[in-house]
Amino acid sequence: MIGYLHFTFKPYGWKDSPSLKNASSMASELARLALYLRHIVGLGNVLVVEEPESHLHPAA
Repeated sequence: MIGYLHFTFKPYGWKDSPSLKNASSMASELARLALYLRHIVGLGNVLVVEEPESHLHPAA
């Protein structure tokens, strides 16, 4: 896949690092947020999260 970044993650206690394309939707969506928070958002910035409940289980 030329031109696309390939991300992996390593859950605590795992030996392997699965690709995010094989991860649950929660892991892949939170990974983008974590990367954004770590590398783009700085002190003094404001981040607004719209519809934070959109991927919750109905019973939650």
